[in-house]
This record gives sequence, structure tokens and C-alpha cells, in this order.
Amino acid sequence: MSTVFNIARLWTALASGEGLVAGPACFNPFATKSYATRCSLVCHDSRAHNKDISDIDLVITSSQNVWEAVCTRKLSDLWCRETGGLGKEQAQDFTRRCRVDEELSKAEAVRQCRSLMYQQAEIYYQRQRDKKPVVFDLSLDEYSRDPISQISRVGKAMGVCTSAAENTALLQFVDMNVKQLQVRPAPEVSMTRLHDLQPNSAKMTAACTGLDKWLQSDEHCAAWVESNSSAASNLYLRQMTKFGGLDGITDNVKKQPTLRVTGAAENGKYFLFNADKGDSFFGSSSWDKRVFVVRSKGASSLLVVVFRESKLCGDTSCGRLYPSSLAEPNDWFQGDLIYLDLQTPTIDVCGVSDTTTAHSRWRQTSEDMPGDFQ
Repeated sequence: MSTVFNIARLWTALASGEGLVAGPACFNPFATKSYATRCSLVCHDSRAHNKDISDIDLVITSSQNVWEAVCTRKLSDLWCRETGGLGKEQAQDFTRRCRVDEELSKAEAVRQCRSLMYQQAEIYYQRQRDKKPVVFDLSLDEYSRDPISQISRVGKAMGVCTSAAENTALLQFVDMNVKQLQVRPAPEVSMTRLHDLQPNSAKMTAACTGLDKWLQSDEHCAAWVESNSSAASNLYLRQMTKFGGLDGITDNVKKQPTLRVTGAAENGKYFLFNADKGDSFFGSSSWDKRVFVVRSKGASSLLVVVFRESKLCGDTSCGRLYPSSLAEPNDWFQGDLIYLDLQTPTIDVCGVSDTTTAHSRWRQTSEDMPGDFQ
């Protein structure tokens, strides 16, 4: 990400001179009104901290080999730092064990991979939502093989005229400056946004033994690895697109009844949960084969049908999207959170029709009546 940031701000500096504002953290550029009319803003971030980034004109991303990205995180001491609110001593003990225990390290590798997937999906989804798609994704592998052509492509994606974006002297100038920043990132890391690069060396190979196997153990990480971190293979982006929202949790949602998914069946078509937790969540024990309006995956009004200790899911309580035509593999994963919509928490089976007040995307027809409960 730092590489494409420096390429972009060098191109911008050539065009705007003293009118350039550049730095970390991509907030809405119009939050500071004085920037709006006299500056070109180039920002660098791994995610959009402001949920409204619609005023940012262009977004360019970069992608790299997933193994290298996760291994670099391990070498940068970002490994096994998510301790789930444990006390100080317990957290330190977990981190120590996680770094030497193969099963814990395997889980950490998958967590790091999925964290990177989510960061990518969040940016891509917001830009799709705002009808301002990402204009270019710089492959760091391709950049390392042919930096000049990739620098040219970044310039063109930014709107640099062809005569400049294909000018040999300008391209060599930008290339020289980017390489200088890479060779000597310190002591001004706050300016370059570059840290010492972790080369694909014996040190990385030794420190990340087994990482390939761990990443392949998760089918969605494996697909992302195989595609060289392509957005088209990003599970979270597909989910955000399907469910129509980011998987964010607002303060209001946090206060609502919450059900944690304990597992998935039929490759994620069904979500599993404990029956006693279901009683507490739904407020009674009479929820078998009923349709509820819930919030999850960032969507405000999803319809789900739930089954109590059903043979559909190996005698475990479970649920899926309603009607059955909407339920697909990879809809649900262990750890997903479901919130009960307190405004319209349940819909009588006999009343479910195309006139329901639920989100229009999830409306049913009379064809989806009781026969759908299987």
C-alpha cells in the first residue's frame, strides 16, 4: 500500500506543486472546508475510517502475495496479538503459547488472512455502493517485475495525460524517487509511510515455516491465495454485496438481543446455535419453524426461518435465509452475530406475503409459504 501511495503522491506533486496535501488516514476531504477548493489530497490507509468516503474522487489499491503479507505481519510482531479481552497476564501467556503451538499458529494465520480480506472488501464495497469503483489495483508482483509500466498505469488511472504518463524521463524520475524511499524509509517513516521491507529471504522462509499449509487449511483463504489476493475471490466482498451492507455494529445494534452462530451446515447455508440461547434470544421457547426479522451482515432487515433441534442440521438448532431460494452456501460462518429487530421481531407464517414490511430485497411471495419450511 505504501508503494502505490508514494507513486500517487509523486504524480500529484508534479501536477499540483504546493497544492498537495498528503498523509495517513483517509477521512472525508470536505470535513476540513479549507482543503476543498485549493488542495489535492492524497491519503494512505489500510481502511476507510470514515464510513462516508463518497467525496474521495479516486481510490487506487495495491495487492501482494498473501503468504508474504501474512509472513511480514508475523515478522513485524503483529502475531497473536488478538487476545479477546483477556487480563494482562492471561494475554501474555496466550501470545507466548500461540507463537509456539502449531494449532494456535494455524488459527492465527487464518485470522490474519481473513483480516486482510476484510480490509480489502470494506474498501471495494464502499466504492461499489457509491458507484465510484476502485480505478486501479497495483499488483506488487507485477510492479517488482516492471515498475515503469506499473507507474505509468497508476498515472493514467489518476487522470494523468497520456503524453506525461508515457514520458520516459518522467517515469524514470518517479521510479527513482520511489526506490529511494524504499531504500531509506527511516528515520522519517511518518513522511514516507514505508517501513524496512521484509525481503523474500531465508529469514522469512525460516520464520514462516508451515504458513502455506495453514493458509490452505481455510477454503476461503486458499481461494484468495490462489488468486493472488484478487478482489473477485474475496469472500467478504461477495457477502457484503449479497447482504447489502458492511458488517459493522452500531451502538443501537449492540443493545439489541444477540445470537452468536456456533457453526454452519451445508457449507454455510444454515447457521447453527444452541437451543437454550435461542430461547433467550427469541424471548420464548415457541420459535420452531417461525420467521423472524433480524439484523446481520450489515443488513437491517433480513428474514430467517429457524428450526429447533432439527434433523436438517444433525439434530442441532439452526436457521437460514427465508425463503429457501435466497439461502446459499457461505451465507453463514461460526462467530457471526445475529441481532433481533425489536421493531418487527417476528412474522406470522400465515401472514408472510409480498406485502410484508421487511426490506424489499427479502420480500416473499405466496409460493414461499409453509412448504418452504424444510
